[in-house]
Amino acid sequence: MTSLLARIAVAFGLASFVLMAALHALRPDLNPAWHVLSEYAVGKFGFLMALCFLCAGIAAASLIEPLLPYARGRAGRAGLIFLGLASLGLLMAAVFPMDPITTSPDSATFSGTMHEIAGTIGVPAQVLAAIFITLTLRKNAVWWNVRAGLLALTHLTWIGVLLTFVFVAVLMQRHALGGWWMVGWANRLFMAAFCGWVIVAACPLMASARAKVAAV
Repeated sequence: MTSLLARIAVAFGLASFVLMAALHALRPDLNPAWHVLSEYAVGKFGFLMALCFLCAGIAAASLIEPLLPYARGRAGRAGLIFLGLASLGLLMAAVFPMDPITTSPDSATFSGTMHEIAGTIGVPAQVLAAIFITLTLRKNAVWWNVRAGLLALTHLTWIGVLLTFVFVAVLMQRHALGGWWMVGWANRLFMAAFCGWVIVAACPLMASARAKVAAV
């Protein structure tokens, strides 16, 4: 079961990457420097963005059970809880697309409101899951060969979120697009880093499961 769930995590994590890349080609009207990923869910090909969030949510959820024997202690258990919340947020984002960026707060739809709640739950949970779980796995022999990758992707996850909030603050202050404040790329860095983290965390579990089968 561990190997199967790890394979699911890797497969759906990779699928999320592919869908993100495809949307950049299919929606050239959305400049990736200034538009966040969620905006792909509005309009043509919106279902692909929903699938992207769905795949990322499934990938994160699939990683929880295989990590149970390894994510020990308070940090490990907290990390698994945050991983579950991260999955919940991503799945909610898949079901509830955001409102168009020009929608006023008074005109927000139920779907748009739920999407904001999904982000409030999922974004910090993704960062905290990566941080706490990496802290518990980095010295484990199973992840010894990928510890540098785990650490790097963990740092990129929180850096992507931090930059996103900084650039959003700049945009709100200046009421203008363009310039060096590339909120879209920061948002993509965060999403790509988290999906990459899920994949890197899952790969050693597949190898470990194969080794146990071979030993038997």
